[in-house]
Amino acid sequence: MRISRRLLLTTLCIGLLAALLLPLAVSAPGGGKGKPGTEEPPPPPPLPPIQYTIQLFDFPFDGEGYIYGKNNSGQIVGFQIFGFDDTTTYRAWMYDPQLNPDSAVDLNDIDIIGVPDGYVIGAALDINESGLVVGFLQLPDDSTTESRRGYILDTNTWILWTLPDNEPAYSFAQRINDDGLVLGGYDEINDAGFLVQGGAYVYNLSTDSLRFLNLGGASNRDMCLNNSSGERPAQVVSSWFGGTTLLRVTLPDSTEVLSVDAPDLERVSARGLNDVGTICGFLSQRVATKGKQTETRSRAFRYTDSVQVLPANPTGSSGATDINSSGDVVGGQYLYHDSWEWVDLDNLVTGSPEALAIWFSSSPEVQWICDRDQTGFGMVIGHLRQSDGSEIGFLAVPSSLTP
Repeated sequence: MRISRRLLLTTLCIGLLAALLLPLAVSAPGGGKGKPGTEEPPPPPPLPPIQYTIQLFDFPFDGEGYIYGKNNSGQIVGFQIFGFDDTTTYRAWMYDPQLNPDSAVDLNDIDIIGVPDGYVIGAALDINESGLVVGFLQLPDDSTTESRRGYILDTNTWILWTLPDNEPAYSFAQRINDDGLVLGGYDEINDAGFLVQGGAYVYNLSTDSLRFLNLGGASNRDMCLNNSSGERPAQVVSSWFGGTTLLRVTLPDSTEVLSVDAPDLERVSARGLNDVGTICGFLSQRVATKGKQTETRSRAFRYTDSVQVLPANPTGSSGATDINSSGDVVGGQYLYHDSWEWVDLDNLVTGSPEALAIWFSSSPEVQWICDRDQTGFGMVIGHLRQSDGSEIGFLAVPSSLTP
């Protein structure tokens, strides 16, 4: 192969220049890693000896799929919305990795006994360990929400029954625990004809009884419910829109207002409640920045007897959307584990080449975390927003890397 003189001369010059600069780089203060005297950045924190295998699943229809509940078997429920005007329609779905690992199923495509004539299963909002699903029914294309009613669906028998609702304008069942308690909310029509927040209720499946709760102005949308533990009954937690305190109800009616003591607190929001009684969520604080400016930043927190503000994740901001029985929380694409602090799932995921290509070309958001298994970690659940704006769900299962 013939080499041009110009190329040969260029190569020799580059080699000579590198030889002249090498002693300077070696002898420079700080090892030549940057400006004189600069320190090497600290090594990244160690990764836990596990990996998460990604299982992707499609929603029944194109568009956003709202994930609202899960159990420790990996069953997931949620809904999709079509239209945001006078023809708003909801459709509930369920994902079961054992029955159909690649796709969630529209619950309206299943032959379910007990759905009232003319109604559709609009939303599935939670599922317990026994496979009981709760949510709301609605008349198709009913944008007024006046037709909505709470329900319980047994996915073992595919029998559905509606919940008593005292005829509010809008009723929904939001959470169900393993004790057979259903937590729901309702809205009402005021004298001016507008839909306004009503209150909340707890339905006891074993006694077929309904009890209304006084939330005292706290939200009846983002309510949390746990299981009873030892001698402690089940608890309900909620928060005020834009408020800085939390509301905790130890059933049947022991109500506490929890003060969240954090500097420069602007608001706090509860997102999860585990069986130990620990709450998770996010709080917003005003913090000083350069130039004597301030800005609002979010932080994840846990609250049992007092607030614990978790350190910011590597993005500089964080929030917690769910908590398991061990106190692990998730938010964004991160998992917080006391032994490892925030861990980026990008560093732990594995799977088929196709699944990994979709993962790394999308924006992951982890929303739910299951209880720990023998690996010391729990399954995580969320969705991926792809570059074209479409979404798919994922279930990530941990496995140990140590013998």
